[in-house]
Amino acid sequence: MRKVFWLFDFNVTEKWNDMWQSLWKQDGLELIGLPRSKKRPFWNLIKASNMALRVSKKDDIIFSWFDFQAVVCFVIGKLTFRRRQIVALNVMCKFNNSFKGKIYARLYKWALSSDNFYATVTSREYGKYLNKLLGIHREYVVIHDANEAKYLLKDSDKPQPIPNSVFMGGTSSRDWDFAFEVARALPDVTFNFVMTEDMYSKFKDRCLHNTNVKYAVSLTEFNELAVASTIIMMISTTEAPAGLMLLFLAAANNKFYMTNYTATSCEYITHERGCILPKEIHSWVKAIRYYLNHSDEAETKAALLKKYIAENCTLEQYVKGMKTVCQIIESKSNPQ
Repeated sequence: MRKVFWLFDFNVTEKWNDMWQSLWKQDGLELIGLPRSKKRPFWNLIKASNMALRVSKKDDIIFSWFDFQAVVCFVIGKLTFRRRQIVALNVMCKFNNSFKGKIYARLYKWALSSDNFYATVTSREYGKYLNKLLGIHREYVVIHDANEAKYLLKDSDKPQPIPNSVFMGGTSSRDWDFAFEVARALPDVTFNFVMTEDMYSKFKDRCLHNTNVKYAVSLTEFNELAVASTIIMMISTTEAPAGLMLLFLAAANNKFYMTNYTATSCEYITHERGCILPKEIHSWVKAIRYYLNHSDEAETKAALLKKYIAENCTLEQYVKGMKTVCQIIESKSNPQ
């Protein structure tokens, strides 16, 4: 009987292991991880992949938490003639036209073209986008990112509301150019922006009287400022998954959430449970002003988003998706 291994790009604690084992609810799952290395991160991926290949046997299943580590594991397995069924969880490729980007694209295409490599995506549309981008035809199991209760702020921790305000924050794939243009078009609205120090260095000269810009803040301060704001928005520069933690924070705390249409965002946000728009300044300005003035409608849509996340983005659903992949692999190995 084949075993199931789960490879992580960080150290697996006893608490982390116990949580997933209890959700798996059957024997045959083994978690593998190594402490992250800041000096030699790629070497660490190779080392951990070798470890997973060494402890597993022919046709065992190896899930990878970090999608690129699955590709690394696949390549090493091919080069060393060790056949495993490898699964990349939540593929989130951000290819570009640089030499490095082209190499990444070739490696992903090689892996995804193999009968022994599987992948899951967090959005159906993103799976279609990935196929078009790489010129392949694959079917993907959709596994939504898992929302955890840690995103809900306790009543005692919730800050005083900042009236007539919009929040945007995060570390990557945020379209700050567009965000500042929206803020410029709404001078009577307060915009709370939280970014990295590098981004602040780039945009500090564009700060306006109505932009409250912070950088290098603690997670607690980040969450409190987001929840204090009237609206949370996410303007993404990529079709890949980005800002989902901000989405979960908004849903958990009943905040109205706005985003631009991407292959990923359309899985979670609709006009019934938030606001999803093209990147047109006029559309954003009109929508923000509308929902600031129609708080009842915004609250109703926030409640529907919370319900959707609670039903579709659980740890249990995540494990169920993994088991679906296992069933697909078994069905291919034992066709009726």
